[in-house]
Amino acid sequence: RVSFSTSSFREKTKPDMVGEVKWFRHNVDDADLSGYTALHWASLNDHVEVVDLLLSKGASVNISSQDGQTAMHWASLKGNLRALDRLQRGGADMEQQDEWGFTPLVRAAQNGHVFSVMLLLKQGANALACDEERHNSLQWAVFHQHHEVATCLLRDDRLRRRINTADLNGQTALHLAAKRSGREMCRKLVQAGADVSLRDKDGKRADEVALADHRHRNHFYLKVLSMLPSKVRQFLTSYGRQDRAFSVVPTSEFIFGNIMIFLAYIYYFIVLLPFSLQRDLVLVNLVLAVISVPMIVTYWKCWKDDPGIVKPREEEVLLGLLHKTIAEEDVVAAAMTTKIPRAKYSRVFRCYVARFDHDCPWISNVVGAKNHRCFLLFLLLVNVCLGSWVYTSYLFVNLQLELATTCSSRGAGAGAGAGAG
Repeated sequence: RVSFSTSSFREKTKPDMVGEVKWFRHNVDDADLSGYTALHWASLNDHVEVVDLLLSKGASVNISSQDGQTAMHWASLKGNLRALDRLQRGGADMEQQDEWGFTPLVRAAQNGHVFSVMLLLKQGANALACDEERHNSLQWAVFHQHHEVATCLLRDDRLRRRINTADLNGQTALHLAAKRSGREMCRKLVQAGADVSLRDKDGKRADEVALADHRHRNHFYLKVLSMLPSKVRQFLTSYGRQDRAFSVVPTSEFIFGNIMIFLAYIYYFIVLLPFSLQRDLVLVNLVLAVISVPMIVTYWKCWKDDPGIVKPREEEVLLGLLHKTIAEEDVVAAAMTTKIPRAKYSRVFRCYVARFDHDCPWISNVVGAKNHRCFLLFLLLVNVCLGSWVYTSYLFVNLQLELATTCSSRGAGAGAGAGAG
């Protein structure tokens, strides 16, 4: 029962009713013209206290609107964690579908709410549930380019085992990634076991779908992967133990730098070393021989060592968000951890690094807390080696120029003598 004093809303229109109290009877599950109840609206706006009050008064947690959506759908639509938690503990059905076949998990995945997806999966939501067009939550996350959501979903064992599930058009998640997302999403799916050789109903593989949609980088990447053996493909798409990009296959700058170092040493041993031995440049050779080994070791360690990656704390972050001990703006969603002073998320190498300095493609790694000293030592050693190489090259080139000048002057003198004769 809700009582309204007429003085609050009818004083001007009905002066004769001033002071009279009217009583109205309302049901807790009363709905508006579209079938949405008070529980729907409270869940949509994350009014957790109102949700608790309505549930305590007997509100039906699974009541659906005219389009089949429950309060769980609306909470998932906005990514309201606490409302989702209250509804689930109140007995909400996490597998109930609306008229399009969307479950709350699919709704959360469509809109990129990674923490809602984590919570629903933790509570037992079925990641394989499909809509009326047979799209599951992973396919929707891939279609809308939600990388964090896709990463979270790919941790589900059931979903990984059926990652090649196709929709009504015969397209898998890899087909959708090829035409809607980038190479990184394709890499995640292939690493998780997606088959690059599957064809849709039009007979197209994922790389051919990418070419048809003018995604030339995706087309080239998938085309190359399709020509490789499965074990090589798994190796090339993995991130290694650090889960850091380019920790297994390095950057193109790193490869180019290694080629140039290799060619410089070949040139030194073939050309400069014999010259320096003739000129008794013992100190230069000794410096280069002693410094080269630690320079190569530090170069390798700069690439392979942990730069100071902050480990994910998914459980702690999720509980903190649910109990409001952690604010959502204080969370780095891509790294699944809270923000740390002087730490930064590297978009190139896809890791959250403490005392972030910079992304260095020449060492194929981030320079951070744990490899900063090694990086500085490498710079010192490489400059010493380069200085020795440049000094020897300068002496060699200078000698060649002197010889060329002497030969030309002798040739000119001989020509002048012959002319005089």
